[in-house]
Amino acid sequence: MPDPTLAAPISPFTSILAWSATWPDWQRDALRRIVESGPLRPEDLKELAAICRAKHGLLPTTEAAPTAVPLAAAHSPGGAGDTSSVSLSKLSGLQNVGRLPNDQEIEFGDAPGLTVIYGENGAGKSGYARVIKKACRARGTPEEIKPDVFVAAAAGPARAKIGYRVGSVNTQIDWTDGSTSDPCLSNIFVFDSFSARVHVGEDGPACFKPRGLDVLPELAKACDTIKADLQTEIDAEYKKIKEARDGWSRNGTTTVAKLVNAIDANTDPAKIESAAAFTGNDEKRLTEINATLSTDPKLKAAATSAAANRIRTFAETAMSRATSVEDTAMQRLGEAIKDAETAAKAAKAAAGPELKDSDLPGSCNDVWLKLWDAAKAYSVAHAYPDKTFPVTDRGAKCVLCQQSLQADAIDRFSRFNKFVAEETRKHAEAAKAKVTTMKLGVDSLRAIGTEAANIKTDLDREAAGAYTAVEAFAKAFDARVAHAQKCLKDGTWTDAPVLLASPCANLITLAENLDKRAMEEEAAADPKKKQELEKERDELTDRRWLESKIDEVKAQINWHARAAKLKKCQEDCASRPVSDKAKELDKLHVTAAFCKAFANERDALGLKTLPVSLSAVRVAKGESQFAVVVDGAANANVEEIASEGEHRCIALAAFMAELSQASHKSALVFDDPVSSLDHRRREEIAKRLVREAETRQVIVFTHDLAFVCDLQDANLGGRKAIHCQHIEWRAGKPGSVAAGLIWDAKSTDQQLKDLRERIGRADKTKREGTDSEYKSAVGPIVDDMRSTCERIIEDVLLGDLLKRHSSQIKVGHVDRVAKVRAEDWLAIKRIWSECSEATPAHANAKSGPHKIPEPATFREWINTLEATVETVKNARKTYGGTVITEPKPPSVPDPFA
Repeated sequence: MPDPTLAAPISPFTSILAWSATWPDWQRDALRRIVESGPLRPEDLKELAAICRAKHGLLPTTEAAPTAVPLAAAHSPGGAGDTSSVSLSKLSGLQNVGRLPNDQEIEFGDAPGLTVIYGENGAGKSGYARVIKKACRARGTPEEIKPDVFVAAAAGPARAKIGYRVGSVNTQIDWTDGSTSDPCLSNIFVFDSFSARVHVGEDGPACFKPRGLDVLPELAKACDTIKADLQTEIDAEYKKIKEARDGWSRNGTTTVAKLVNAIDANTDPAKIESAAAFTGNDEKRLTEINATLSTDPKLKAAATSAAANRIRTFAETAMSRATSVEDTAMQRLGEAIKDAETAAKAAKAAAGPELKDSDLPGSCNDVWLKLWDAAKAYSVAHAYPDKTFPVTDRGAKCVLCQQSLQADAIDRFSRFNKFVAEETRKHAEAAKAKVTTMKLGVDSLRAIGTEAANIKTDLDREAAGAYTAVEAFAKAFDARVAHAQKCLKDGTWTDAPVLLASPCANLITLAENLDKRAMEEEAAADPKKKQELEKERDELTDRRWLESKIDEVKAQINWHARAAKLKKCQEDCASRPVSDKAKELDKLHVTAAFCKAFANERDALGLKTLPVSLSAVRVAKGESQFAVVVDGAANANVEEIASEGEHRCIALAAFMAELSQASHKSALVFDDPVSSLDHRRREEIAKRLVREAETRQVIVFTHDLAFVCDLQDANLGGRKAIHCQHIEWRAGKPGSVAAGLIWDAKSTDQQLKDLRERIGRADKTKREGTDSEYKSAVGPIVDDMRSTCERIIEDVLLGDLLKRHSSQIKVGHVDRVAKVRAEDWLAIKRIWSECSEATPAHANAKSGPHKIPEPATFREWINTLEATVETVKNARKTYGGTVITEPKPPSVPDPFA
């Protein structure tokens, strides 16, 4: 039993759970997976990375992140520090576990006590063991539980009903593979070939960690793995950024270059768009500057100045001439021509009066003349239509006052008429003079089409497209001049052709800009001015470049943003805090007391061929582990020099030592614990397990019948019998559970008891069934009866001196043979011979068919065998003592006594 001086520390799972509460969800989910299932698989890392990335918006919109299930108390095994002792009571209702039937159940023995479940290779034992190991969270990589491969339909996950006891309280759960089982079950310790690799050699040659301490190192590995993957993506983003920038070759002093070189995740795309604005005027300006800087400044300035003067001269000339043909001038000219024409006609018919001082003031002024014209029109049209105005005949009346004309009135009308005629003549002369004056100006106008053609080259060079407007304007101008001159010549006005909008103001502006450029070009000979032009050129050049690269440049913002998110994601993958916590737990649990427990177990298991001990060592990142070292050869690699059997013994010793860290007496489950071990170590392990079963439930799954016998031998005289079951094929399928062990492993008393029951059933078949049914029933009985005779010789007559599965002759039992009488031996031999004659296993051609024993014969055989056994046992009790005596060596104290 464990050394009582080895104190059990507080469970590392408790510390890990409290510590993880504030950590990222993906790490807490990772801890749950590690605690429940051991080392993380590639698919686990993929899902955990997705959870980590989703937090920082790094998953594609089409991909949904798995829901994180953080480590909770329900997931954590009790482990060290938990005082709940858990034992198994029943395993039943298996579904989708290989080819195992659904109606079988395994009943486990008492706690404390030893349960043995035997099954030959392929009998189905491993299927039951896998369920127990997964439900109890055995260390190491869990074995996959597959459904029946001979059934085509999808079966779903493995399921089972698991009964267990916590203390004296019975509980049953419905377990499903992949779901979290009751954490109480994880208090049960499991040892198999997978956990053996954990205890020796998983993280390095002959190194391991006690249960719970391997959780954080596994998380640290996951952190480093995911962080490395993120770094690969970060490097890829920066590679894209660098490759793009390497092809840019921008001047580092321009506004664009400074903006582009400072791009990061926080750059506003609007700033890039604003800096990329490049207009046609900007292109023109850049062309001008490049031209200025590429030629002799003074010659270039002279050429530009000459172009400016030519353009300005044309514009000013056109503007000065345009005043004579613009719409208002044409309107005035048209009115003058029309007025002159009308006045001339009126003058011919008019004759005017002479005014006297007695006439009213203002007579014959403009207002009066309008009155006169109205009276004249009335007289001609209505009053005296057939007479010339003014009508001064006798009896005539004044058309204004409607009074008969007197002599003085007739005189006044005559004078007024003469005056009006004279004024009309004067007006006609004045109108004619006005037109003559205008004609002088119009006749002096020259067409501007030729002059416009003279600046075409300048405009095509300095303002592409401008000449089209100038040419159209010149044509319209010339057409209007020709029209005006023709109307003046004919003395008759018609509507003038349309005059287009004048481009002269734009030409003046262009000339002014050219003047400025000429000044710049001339000033370019000055180094300072040249430097200013070069700076402006660089600014414009970079703006034009940015316009052409804007999508590529804006893409860099996204690359920087993704890299920034990846870095943030990396912060959630820091392994340093995890390693620091692991070191803290190592200091509490990787102790000298554990090493002492290993030494005790090593001695108890009889590991003497390789002198090894356990030592606390430092490994990667300051992490502590237990290392198995060769005493006297510290540099030797135990993993390389240990045989397979020694390797298994070391793992068992480490596993048993780990029990000393627990403060409970939960069950131990062993799945083929003695693989690769020789008979001597097998016997020592059997003794160790039997001894452990005195204080806790010990369950052994095995296919090794010799080991079963070793366990039976080690349990002789024990307080409790071994609870045995075996698994066998039935109806063409594996996995049927039967009470007890197979026939060869049963004791003599068990075999005799079993035979008597079977003989009783055969007797009934004889009485109630057919001969064929009886023959089928008794054949196996005959074979087993013969085998029992051999077992009685081995166990009873020879007194365990020799055993078929034993590796030794028990010399101390020779005296037992002396208690056997000849008649005892002959009785057994007779029955054995009769069974041999009746069994079909032996040819019997000469004597005909085998004789089938009757029920009475079977009863005689079983009665004789039982009586002989009882006789031998009683003889040994009656005579007592031993025939051979020998001194016994001094006893060696049991390290666990």
